[in-house]
Amino acid sequence: MNSEKNPFKPNQTMLSPGGNLLVSVTTDEILCWRLDALKVVGRPLKGDVLSVDVVACCVDESRIAGVAKYGAVYLWNSTDQELLASLPDCAHGASSLLFSPDGARIVIELELSDHQSV
Repeated sequence: MNSEKNPFKPNQTMLSPGGNLLVSVTTDEILCWRLDALKVVGRPLKGDVLSVDVVACCVDESRIAGVAKYGAVYLWNSTDQELLASLPDCAHGASSLLFSPDGARIVIELELSDHQSV
């Protein structure tokens, strides 16, 4: 089955550092799953989620970051799924992202055209 037809087949999944929150990215939405309760937390994340390729969760599981195909970076509150911030057009070519251990910064790895990473 192809993921465009099946919204339950994720394009990407990410487990939080603490292991209690699973984030699944599909073609239609981004969902947060509480593994201790085995259920979806609230509603899907808000914002332009259809273009998000890469997601990460901070250590305390309070925030989720995502990078869109066209370079925008998003930051969501994982508790109420509200969009906290968006930075348009700043991370083209993002191949991965992560939060610093204290959750204060986001690190984005960019893939350059000659297959180098920075």
